[in-house]
Amino acid sequence: MRTLDRYLARWVLGGTLLALAVLLALFSVFTLLDELGDVGRGSYGLAEAAEYLALTTPRRLYEVTPVAVLLGTLLGLGVLASHSELTVMRAAGVSTWRIALTGLKAAGVVILAAVLLGELVVPITDDLAEAQRSIAMTSRIALKTRTGFWLRDGRRFINVRQVLPDRQLADLYVYAFDESRRLVLATHAKRVRTEDGVWVLDQVAESVLGEDRVENRFRPADRWPSPFAGDLVNLALLRPDRLSALELLRSIGFLRANGQDSMPYELALWGKAMVPLSAATLALLAVPFVLGPLRSAGFGQRILTGSLIGVGFHIVSQATSQLGLVYGLPPALGATLPTVVVLGAAIGLLQRAR
Repeated sequence: MRTLDRYLARWVLGGTLLALAVLLALFSVFTLLDELGDVGRGSYGLAEAAEYLALTTPRRLYEVTPVAVLLGTLLGLGVLASHSELTVMRAAGVSTWRIALTGLKAAGVVILAAVLLGELVVPITDDLAEAQRSIAMTSRIALKTRTGFWLRDGRRFINVRQVLPDRQLADLYVYAFDESRRLVLATHAKRVRTEDGVWVLDQVAESVLGEDRVENRFRPADRWPSPFAGDLVNLALLRPDRLSALELLRSIGFLRANGQDSMPYELALWGKAMVPLSAATLALLAVPFVLGPLRSAGFGQRILTGSLIGVGFHIVSQATSQLGLVYGLPPALGATLPTVVVLGAAIGLLQRAR
């Protein structure tokens, strides 16, 4: 039986890897076409677009994994069904559940790799991709380093150490120079928020550097007109669904502690937790289709069926999540309901296919 399991798993894994390659190539073309529309803005050229495409490849791999698992299971088992090999296996006493679980184990290898990719690689590469893209398009933002963002405004150099989930800035340093490039003013603000295009600084400490002395001053608040606020926040804050689970937990904790709305981050966390279960559910759903209506179907029909199921599941999942946000439903319910419903349908169809 182990030989049979390995044989089944090899077909499912091969089909899944093929589906991953095709979907990745397809969506990479769409991404490149979309980026070509921005080529020419600032210093954003073809080389920068190609670099952005390469850096966002891990995210596309992660996002297409559930559909790839569905298509791969349909393709792998479909080939065996079209050659009557699954019929022979079932006649020899191999149950439908045994076939389904073997296919699920093979798909689980890809699912586990996708989860690790989404947690360990995607947040880093997405952050780098979005930062370099925005920096190339927005000449006012000069550099992003380990110490935060560096910007230049005339003879002032501004360093923002942190952008918080509530879109406020923290640990702002400003260094002002005179015509002789001598440092004349150093300013630090503990927190910065944006109001109508103006920075409102809290707990401002200034050091004025004279010829022979340094004068320290403190103000509880100050207001600065700044052209950077929107660009900087948009650059620094990734969408919640592109953060790692640990970053989402930190953001949720921060927002709750400050009385802010954390539902988008909670929904993203639940959605991330449901990715492996959703992919496994779609893999299970493919088995009764192969043993039933798609037993003698051709390659194109299986691709079409799998694509329709995958796209439909994605649309329903996104719609349920957004409706949950609009109507204030618990994030866990909005994120899990479509998967739970499809899982129930898959189990029911597998029972009927016995």
